[in-house]
Amino acid sequence: MHSALKKAVSLGKRRIYDPELKTDLDLAYMTPHLIAMGFPSVSYPMKIYRNTMEQTVKFLTAKHSTKYKVYNLCSEPGFSYPSECFDSRWTCYPFDDHNPPPFHVLLAILTDIHHWHAADPENVAVVHCKAGKGRTGVVCCAYMLLTGVFPDSTACFEGYTKLRMVDGRWGDGLTVPGQRRWVVYFEEFLRRFDFIVITDDAVGGARVEVTENSGRRLRWFPNINVNTGDGQRNSKYLPSSKKLVRISITGIKRSLLAKRAIKVEVVSRDVVVWSPTKQQELDVTDKIAATYRTDSTLVEGDVCVFIKSNNRRIGRFWFNTFFLTVPELGGNSSIAFGKEDVDEWKRTLWLDMNIFRVVLEFE
Repeated sequence: MHSALKKAVSLGKRRIYDPELKTDLDLAYMTPHLIAMGFPSVSYPMKIYRNTMEQTVKFLTAKHSTKYKVYNLCSEPGFSYPSECFDSRWTCYPFDDHNPPPFHVLLAILTDIHHWHAADPENVAVVHCKAGKGRTGVVCCAYMLLTGVFPDSTACFEGYTKLRMVDGRWGDGLTVPGQRRWVVYFEEFLRRFDFIVITDDAVGGARVEVTENSGRRLRWFPNINVNTGDGQRNSKYLPSSKKLVRISITGIKRSLLAKRAIKVEVVSRDVVVWSPTKQQELDVTDKIAATYRTDSTLVEGDVCVFIKSNNRRIGRFWFNTFFLTVPELGGNSSIAFGKEDVDEWKRTLWLDMNIFRVVLEFE
Protein backbone atom coordinates (compact mmCIF):
# COMPACT_ATOMS: atom_id res chain seq x y z
CA MET A 1 0.00 0.00 0.00
CA HIS A 2 2.81 2.40 0.90
CA SER A 3 4.47 1.77 -2.48
CA ALA A 4 1.28 2.64 -4.37
CA LEU A 5 0.85 5.81 -2.32
CA LYS A 6 4.45 6.85 -2.97
CA LYS A 7 3.97 6.38 -6.70
CA ALA A 8 0.80 8.47 -6.60
CA VAL A 9 2.58 11.28 -4.74
CA SER A 10 5.47 11.12 -7.23
CA LEU A 11 3.11 12.51 -9.89
CA GLY A 12 4.81 10.97 -12.90
CA LYS A 13 8.41 11.42 -11.77
CA ARG A 14 10.83 8.60 -12.43
CA ARG A 15 11.53 6.18 -9.60
CA ILE A 16 14.25 3.58 -9.08
CA TYR A 17 13.29 0.21 -7.67
CA ASP A 18 16.12 -2.08 -6.61
CA PRO A 19 14.86 -5.59 -5.78
CA GLU A 20 18.15 -6.65 -4.20
CA LEU A 21 18.26 -3.66 -1.86
CA LYS A 22 14.46 -3.63 -1.53
CA THR A 23 14.43 0.10 -2.10
CA ASP A 24 11.79 2.04 -4.02
CA LEU A 25 12.80 5.69 -4.37
CA ASP A 26 11.64 8.87 -6.09
CA LEU A 27 15.10 9.33 -7.58
CA ALA A 28 16.63 9.70 -11.05
CA TYR A 29 20.13 10.08 -12.47
CA MET A 30 20.62 13.24 -14.50
CA THR A 31 24.19 12.15 -15.25
CA PRO A 32 26.32 9.41 -13.64
CA HIS A 33 27.46 12.06 -11.15
CA LEU A 34 24.28 14.10 -10.61
CA ILE A 35 21.11 12.77 -8.98
CA ALA A 36 17.70 14.43 -8.51
CA MET A 37 15.40 13.04 -5.85
CA GLY A 38 12.49 13.77 -3.55
CA PHE A 39 12.86 14.68 0.11
CA PRO A 40 14.25 11.86 2.32
CA SER A 41 11.83 11.89 5.25
CA VAL A 42 12.84 10.93 8.76
CA SER A 43 9.46 10.77 10.49
CA TYR A 44 5.83 9.80 10.01
CA PRO A 45 3.51 10.45 8.32
CA MET A 46 5.84 11.63 5.52
CA LYS A 47 7.71 8.32 5.50
CA ILE A 48 4.52 6.69 4.25
CA TYR A 49 4.35 8.65 1.00
CA ARG A 50 7.85 10.10 0.45
CA ASN A 51 11.35 8.68 0.28
CA THR A 52 12.54 7.42 3.64
CA MET A 53 15.92 8.36 5.03
CA GLU A 54 16.73 4.70 5.66
CA GLN A 55 16.11 3.58 2.07
CA THR A 56 17.83 6.63 0.64
CA VAL A 57 21.00 6.07 2.68
CA LYS A 58 20.92 2.35 1.90
CA PHE A 59 20.70 2.96 -1.85
CA LEU A 60 23.31 5.75 -2.02
CA THR A 61 25.78 3.85 0.15
CA ALA A 62 25.39 0.66 -1.86
CA LYS A 63 25.86 2.47 -5.16
CA HIS A 64 28.40 5.14 -4.23
CA SER A 65 29.90 4.19 -0.84
CA THR A 66 30.98 7.44 0.85
CA LYS A 67 31.41 9.33 -2.41
CA TYR A 68 28.14 11.22 -2.42
CA LYS A 69 27.03 14.54 -0.99
CA VAL A 70 23.43 15.68 -0.54
CA TYR A 71 22.14 19.19 -1.30
CA ASN A 72 18.89 20.15 0.43
CA LEU A 73 17.08 23.11 -1.18
CA CYS A 74 14.05 23.16 1.14
CA SER A 75 13.17 26.25 3.15
CA GLU A 76 9.94 24.86 4.63
CA PRO A 77 9.77 24.03 8.35
CA GLY A 78 10.02 20.29 8.91
CA PHE A 79 11.96 19.58 5.72
CA SER A 80 15.40 19.14 7.20
CA TYR A 81 17.09 16.30 9.08
CA PRO A 82 19.70 15.78 11.82
CA SER A 83 23.27 16.82 11.04
CA GLU A 84 24.56 13.26 11.35
CA CYS A 85 22.41 12.03 8.45
CA PHE A 86 24.34 10.92 5.36
CA ASP A 87 27.42 10.75 7.63
CA SER A 88 27.17 14.55 7.73
CA ARG A 89 27.85 14.78 3.98
CA TRP A 90 25.03 17.17 3.30
CA THR A 91 24.46 20.88 3.12
CA CYS A 92 21.47 23.19 2.74
CA TYR A 93 20.85 26.06 0.33
CA PRO A 94 17.24 26.94 1.17
CA PHE A 95 14.90 28.89 -1.08
CA ASP A 96 11.13 28.92 -1.31
CA ASP A 97 9.02 26.44 -3.23
CA HIS A 98 7.80 27.53 -6.69
CA ASN A 99 10.39 30.33 -6.72
CA PRO A 100 13.81 30.78 -8.29
CA PRO A 101 16.79 31.04 -5.94
CA PRO A 102 18.56 34.36 -5.45
CA PHE A 103 20.97 34.37 -8.38
CA HIS A 104 24.07 34.55 -6.17
CA VAL A 105 22.77 31.53 -4.24
CA LEU A 106 22.44 29.57 -7.49
CA LEU A 107 26.07 30.38 -8.25
CA ALA A 108 27.10 29.33 -4.74
CA ILE A 109 25.34 25.96 -5.13
CA LEU A 110 27.03 25.33 -8.47
CA THR A 111 30.40 26.24 -6.97
CA ASP A 112 29.88 23.79 -4.12
CA ILE A 113 28.91 20.97 -6.50
CA HIS A 114 31.88 21.79 -8.73
CA HIS A 115 34.32 21.57 -5.81
CA TRP A 116 32.77 18.28 -4.70
CA HIS A 117 33.15 16.80 -8.18
CA ALA A 118 36.68 18.18 -8.54
CA ALA A 119 37.78 16.53 -5.28
CA ASP A 120 37.26 13.03 -6.71
CA PRO A 121 36.10 12.02 -10.20
CA GLU A 122 33.84 9.37 -8.64
CA ASN A 123 31.98 11.83 -6.39
CA VAL A 124 28.24 12.18 -6.90
CA ALA A 125 26.04 15.20 -6.08
CA VAL A 126 22.51 14.40 -4.89
CA VAL A 127 20.07 17.34 -5.15
CA HIS A 128 16.61 17.45 -3.61
CA CYS A 129 13.86 19.81 -2.58
CA LYS A 130 10.45 18.65 -1.37
CA ALA A 131 9.17 16.93 -4.51
CA GLY A 132 12.55 16.86 -6.25
CA LYS A 133 11.27 18.56 -9.38
CA GLY A 134 11.10 22.39 -9.50
CA ARG A 135 13.83 23.78 -7.26
CA THR A 136 15.87 20.66 -7.92
CA GLY A 137 15.33 21.19 -11.64
CA VAL A 138 16.72 24.74 -11.58
CA VAL A 139 19.98 23.54 -10.02
CA CYS A 140 20.28 20.40 -12.14
CA CYS A 141 19.53 22.25 -15.38
CA ALA A 142 22.05 24.98 -14.56
CA TYR A 143 24.73 22.46 -13.70
CA MET A 144 24.08 20.44 -16.87
CA LEU A 145 24.43 23.65 -18.90
CA LEU A 146 27.63 24.47 -17.06
CA THR A 147 29.16 21.07 -17.75
CA GLY A 148 28.02 20.92 -21.37
CA VAL A 149 25.51 18.08 -21.03
CA PHE A 150 23.09 20.18 -23.09
CA PRO A 151 24.02 22.96 -25.54
CA ASP A 152 21.31 25.45 -24.54
CA SER A 153 18.36 25.97 -22.20
CA THR A 154 15.77 24.70 -24.70
CA ALA A 155 17.53 21.36 -25.06
CA CYS A 156 18.14 21.30 -21.32
CA PHE A 157 14.44 21.72 -20.48
CA GLU A 158 13.57 18.90 -22.87
CA GLY A 159 16.36 16.72 -21.56
CA TYR A 160 15.45 17.30 -17.92
CA THR A 161 11.85 16.31 -18.67
CA LYS A 162 12.98 13.04 -20.24
CA LEU A 163 15.39 12.31 -17.40
CA ARG A 164 13.08 13.21 -14.51
CA MET A 165 9.58 12.39 -15.80
CA VAL A 166 8.07 9.12 -17.00
CA ASP A 167 8.04 9.22 -20.81
CA GLY A 168 7.10 12.91 -20.73
CA ARG A 169 3.46 11.98 -20.32
CA TRP A 170 3.11 14.06 -17.16
CA GLY A 171 4.16 17.39 -18.63
CA ASP A 172 7.47 19.21 -18.40
CA GLY A 173 9.92 18.60 -15.61
CA LEU A 174 10.47 22.31 -14.98
CA THR A 175 7.22 24.26 -15.29
CA VAL A 176 7.36 27.38 -13.07
CA PRO A 177 8.05 30.37 -15.37
CA GLY A 178 10.31 32.16 -12.88
CA GLN A 179 12.44 29.05 -12.40
CA ARG A 180 12.74 28.52 -16.15
CA ARG A 181 13.72 32.18 -16.55
CA TRP A 182 16.59 31.69 -14.09
CA VAL A 183 17.95 28.82 -16.18
CA VAL A 184 17.78 31.05 -19.28
CA TYR A 185 19.56 33.75 -17.29
CA PHE A 186 22.29 31.30 -16.36
CA GLU A 187 22.65 30.22 -19.98
CA GLU A 188 23.13 33.86 -20.93
CA PHE A 189 25.62 34.30 -18.09
CA LEU A 190 27.68 31.42 -19.48
CA ARG A 191 27.40 32.60 -23.05
CA ARG A 192 28.45 36.18 -22.44
CA PHE A 193 31.07 35.77 -19.77
CA ASP A 194 33.96 33.72 -18.54
CA PHE A 195 33.45 33.72 -14.80
CA ILE A 196 35.09 32.76 -11.57
CA VAL A 197 33.01 32.00 -8.51
CA ILE A 198 34.63 32.72 -5.17
CA THR A 199 32.69 31.59 -2.11
CA ASP A 200 32.42 34.23 0.55
CA ASP A 201 30.90 33.07 3.83
CA ALA A 202 31.04 36.60 5.18
CA VAL A 203 28.20 37.65 2.90
CA GLY A 204 26.46 34.30 2.93
CA GLY A 205 26.72 33.81 -0.79
CA ALA A 206 29.14 34.03 -3.65
CA ARG A 207 31.19 36.78 -5.21
CA VAL A 208 31.49 36.34 -8.95
CA GLU A 209 34.05 38.04 -11.11
CA VAL A 210 33.45 38.04 -14.86
CA THR A 211 35.35 39.00 -17.98
CA GLU A 212 33.82 39.37 -21.42
CA ASN A 213 33.82 36.17 -23.42
CA SER A 214 34.96 36.58 -27.02
CA GLY A 215 33.50 33.31 -28.21
CA ARG A 216 36.13 30.90 -26.81
CA ARG A 217 35.04 27.79 -25.00
CA LEU A 218 34.08 28.43 -21.39
CA ARG A 219 36.63 27.30 -18.83
CA TRP A 220 36.04 27.05 -15.12
CA PHE A 221 38.69 28.53 -12.83
CA PRO A 222 37.65 28.08 -9.18
CA ASN A 223 39.13 30.37 -6.56
CA ILE A 224 41.33 32.39 -8.91
CA ASN A 225 41.19 36.16 -8.83
CA VAL A 226 41.56 37.59 -12.32
CA ASN A 227 41.99 41.24 -11.34
CA THR A 228 45.39 41.70 -13.00
CA GLY A 229 45.59 45.48 -12.84
CA ASP A 230 46.83 45.60 -16.44
CA GLY A 231 43.74 47.15 -17.94
CA GLN A 232 41.94 43.87 -18.58
CA ARG A 233 38.19 44.46 -18.57
CA ASN A 234 36.72 42.98 -15.40
CA SER A 235 33.49 43.37 -13.51
CA LYS A 236 31.69 41.57 -10.70
CA TYR A 237 28.31 39.94 -10.57
CA LEU A 238 26.94 42.92 -8.72
CA PRO A 239 23.72 44.02 -10.40
CA SER A 240 23.35 47.78 -10.70
CA SER A 241 20.29 49.58 -9.43
CA LYS A 242 17.60 50.50 -11.93
CA LYS A 243 15.05 53.28 -11.63
CA LEU A 244 11.57 51.89 -12.18
CA VAL A 245 9.51 54.77 -13.54
CA ARG A 246 6.33 53.21 -14.90
CA ILE A 247 4.26 50.02 -14.75
CA SER A 248 1.64 49.48 -17.46
CA ILE A 249 -1.04 46.81 -17.28
CA THR A 250 -3.12 45.64 -20.23
CA GLY A 251 -6.17 43.45 -19.74
CA ILE A 252 -8.07 45.19 -16.94
CA LYS A 253 -11.78 44.75 -17.61
CA ARG A 254 -14.04 47.71 -18.36
CA SER A 255 -15.08 48.44 -14.83
CA LEU A 256 -14.32 51.08 -12.23
CA LEU A 257 -14.29 48.28 -9.66
CA ALA A 258 -11.66 46.44 -11.68
CA LYS A 259 -9.51 49.56 -11.79
CA ARG A 260 -9.66 49.83 -8.02
CA ALA A 261 -9.20 46.09 -7.43
CA ILE A 262 -6.04 45.44 -9.45
CA LYS A 263 -2.79 46.53 -7.80
CA VAL A 264 0.88 45.69 -8.08
CA GLU A 265 3.59 45.36 -5.45
CA VAL A 266 7.33 45.43 -6.15
CA VAL A 267 9.78 43.53 -3.92
CA SER A 268 13.54 44.01 -4.20
CA ARG A 269 16.07 42.46 -1.81
CA ASP A 270 13.16 40.93 0.14
CA VAL A 271 11.71 44.37 0.89
CA VAL A 272 8.54 45.90 -0.57
CA VAL A 273 10.02 48.93 -2.32
CA TRP A 274 6.87 50.12 -4.04
CA SER A 275 3.13 49.68 -3.75
CA PRO A 276 0.44 52.14 -4.80
CA THR A 277 -0.98 54.70 -2.43
CA LYS A 278 -4.38 56.30 -2.77
CA GLN A 279 -2.65 59.13 -4.61
CA GLN A 280 -1.21 56.64 -7.10
CA GLU A 281 -4.39 55.31 -8.64
CA LEU A 282 -4.23 53.64 -12.02
CA ASP A 283 -4.27 56.08 -14.91
CA VAL A 284 -6.70 54.33 -17.25
CA THR A 285 -6.11 55.39 -20.85
CA ASP A 286 -8.37 53.17 -22.94
CA LYS A 287 -10.40 51.23 -20.38
CA ILE A 288 -8.28 48.10 -20.76
CA ALA A 289 -4.78 49.56 -20.39
CA ALA A 290 -3.62 51.33 -17.25
CA THR A 291 -0.43 52.84 -15.92
CA TYR A 292 1.20 53.38 -12.55
CA ARG A 293 3.90 56.03 -12.20
CA THR A 294 6.36 54.69 -9.65
CA ASP A 295 8.38 57.80 -8.74
CA SER A 296 11.71 56.40 -9.99
CA THR A 297 11.76 53.56 -7.46
CA LEU A 298 15.16 51.85 -7.20
CA VAL A 299 15.27 48.10 -7.70
CA GLU A 300 18.34 45.89 -7.67
CA GLY A 301 19.23 42.26 -8.24
CA ASP A 302 16.43 39.71 -7.84
CA VAL A 303 13.07 41.50 -8.16
CA CYS A 304 9.59 40.06 -7.67
CA VAL A 305 6.45 41.86 -8.86
CA PHE A 306 3.17 40.70 -7.33
CA ILE A 307 -0.18 41.14 -9.06
CA LYS A 308 -2.92 41.74 -6.48
CA SER A 309 -6.69 41.68 -6.64
CA ASN A 310 -8.49 43.35 -3.72
CA ASN A 311 -5.20 43.11 -1.77
CA ARG A 312 -4.91 39.36 -2.40
CA ARG A 313 -1.82 38.19 -4.28
CA ILE A 314 -2.97 36.36 -7.40
CA GLY A 315 0.34 35.91 -9.22
CA ARG A 316 3.93 37.05 -9.45
CA PHE A 317 6.82 37.28 -11.84
CA TRP A 318 10.57 37.49 -11.28
CA PHE A 319 13.44 39.20 -13.05
CA ASN A 320 17.02 40.17 -12.25
CA THR A 321 18.39 43.63 -13.01
CA PHE A 322 21.79 42.20 -14.01
CA PHE A 323 20.16 40.85 -17.18
CA LEU A 324 18.29 44.01 -18.14
CA THR A 325 21.37 44.91 -20.20
CA VAL A 326 20.78 41.86 -22.43
CA PRO A 327 18.59 42.86 -25.43
CA GLU A 328 17.46 39.27 -26.01
CA LEU A 329 16.14 39.08 -22.45
CA GLY A 330 14.22 42.32 -22.36
CA GLY A 331 16.69 45.08 -23.02
CA ASN A 332 17.77 47.96 -20.84
CA SER A 333 14.76 50.28 -20.81
CA SER A 334 11.80 47.94 -20.36
CA ILE A 335 10.74 44.37 -19.72
CA ALA A 336 7.36 42.77 -20.50
CA PHE A 337 5.48 39.83 -19.00
CA GLY A 338 2.38 37.99 -20.22
CA LYS A 339 0.16 35.33 -18.72
CA GLU A 340 2.68 32.62 -19.58
CA ASP A 341 5.30 34.40 -17.45
CA VAL A 342 3.25 34.58 -14.23
CA ASP A 343 3.95 32.15 -11.39
CA GLU A 344 1.12 30.56 -9.38
CA TRP A 345 -1.66 32.39 -11.18
CA LYS A 346 -5.05 32.58 -9.43
CA ARG A 347 -8.12 33.54 -11.43
CA THR A 348 -9.79 36.90 -10.90
CA LEU A 349 -12.89 38.49 -12.39
CA TRP A 350 -11.09 41.76 -13.07
CA LEU A 351 -8.54 40.68 -15.69
CA ASP A 352 -8.92 39.44 -19.24
CA MET A 353 -6.06 36.93 -19.41
CA ASN A 354 -6.31 36.66 -23.19
CA ILE A 355 -4.72 40.10 -23.50
CA PHE A 356 -3.07 40.42 -20.08
CA ARG A 357 0.36 42.04 -20.19
CA VAL A 358 2.55 43.96 -17.74
CA VAL A 359 5.35 46.25 -18.91
CA LEU A 360 7.94 47.73 -16.54
CA GLU A 361 9.86 50.77 -17.80
CA PHE A 362 13.22 51.96 -16.47
CA GLU A 363 15.47 54.97 -16.86
